[in-house]
Amino acid sequence: MKSLFIWVLIGVLEPIYCLAQETTPETKPPLVVEEVRCQGNNSTSCQFIAGHLYLSSGDQLNEEEIQNAKLRLSSLPNFKSVDTHLEKGAEKGRAVVVIEVTEASPITKEIAIGTSLRNSSLSQKLAGRVSHQNLFGTGKILDLEVGGRIPVNEPTRRDVSTRLQFVDPNLFGSKKYFFISGLSYQNSLYTYKDGDSYASEQLGVDASLGRRIWDFSYLTAGYQFRPTSNITDRYTLSDGTHETKYDSYDRVYLLGYGWNSEDDPYFPTQGSRFNTSFAWSSSDHYSTLLKVGIAYRTTWNTANNSIWTFKVGGTPGTEHRPTLDEDLGISLAYARPIAASDKFGGIERGRWYVEPGFQGLGFSSYSGTILDPGIKAGVRLETKALGIVDLYAIGSTEWRVGGNK
Repeated sequence: MKSLFIWVLIGVLEPIYCLAQETTPETKPPLVVEEVRCQGNNSTSCQFIAGHLYLSSGDQLNEEEIQNAKLRLSSLPNFKSVDTHLEKGAEKGRAVVVIEVTEASPITKEIAIGTSLRNSSLSQKLAGRVSHQNLFGTGKILDLEVGGRIPVNEPTRRDVSTRLQFVDPNLFGSKKYFFISGLSYQNSLYTYKDGDSYASEQLGVDASLGRRIWDFSYLTAGYQFRPTSNITDRYTLSDGTHETKYDSYDRVYLLGYGWNSEDDPYFPTQGSRFNTSFAWSSSDHYSTLLKVGIAYRTTWNTANNSIWTFKVGGTPGTEHRPTLDEDLGISLAYARPIAASDKFGGIERGRWYVEPGFQGLGFSSYSGTILDPGIKAGVRLETKALGIVDLYAIGSTEWRVGGNK
């Protein structure tokens, strides 16, 4: 009886198994990229757009890489919107990757106007940038930045700086390599309540070679020559006497690493930026000086269109653009969007924010630990008439803990 039951069970299940084997679809071979096409690019070359997609004809289709390319393009000021989709290729198993863009004006403008109260010194900060983002239709960049700080009271915080920069984001048509060259000038004077002061004047010409690695990261290596480089640092010793130190470093060697996975260059809602730099300064008269800089920013959004940003070391630049921001060292910002309006030259979008934070100014047995807590508040707008406009006020106060001073 038992044997009969087993044979009956086999007789019932075998046809079902065979039917399942017949109807189970075969595993499809992976799709292959036939070509990359661009749509909506009236003045921008498709080579520049496709250069942000790390896939070429004949490569296996990678959906994650297509989304990464969309994010890379969205982080550029060249485009108002970016979308991607697939179309059937000429043969079975092949697909065409289509990148559809809405171009922005190739001329971008940024203005930052801020009132700053730092270390009992009140000053007015003015900065601006104008760029051509699409020279020759190939995405090359010519960028002019000018900034200055006007002192309102004593102690004095005064500076002026300017930089003219050329960027080739796809050197010799490469998807991986980029090139930066620039000419810069900076002159500054800071005085302090105790009579200490710092003055600097520098004129420099520089060039850097960069390489993109992984999904959003990059490495840079560069050199700067300073035909003018004068630094005067006057400070008070513990016995009450004064000492003045003169530095003149005319050669600088630069290494940097960073990434940018933000979804928008001016109004990010998610993603992060990071960069770190190592600068070796040397001359025939002074020993080598090493400086290290680190900056990190991450942004996320929560309910009701609330946007949060955490920063360490200030606002990091992109792979080839510094920032106009004035920052606290470590901060957490809360922001909300501002609706579009026809007022004030036509507001296309905007955001107001409040950003408390602090930074450490130094430590010594004489001065103790010096902290600089403060807060920044402002609005950032994208306007039809003036481009990006950042209006802010920032203030901080000095806290000293310990020390003999």
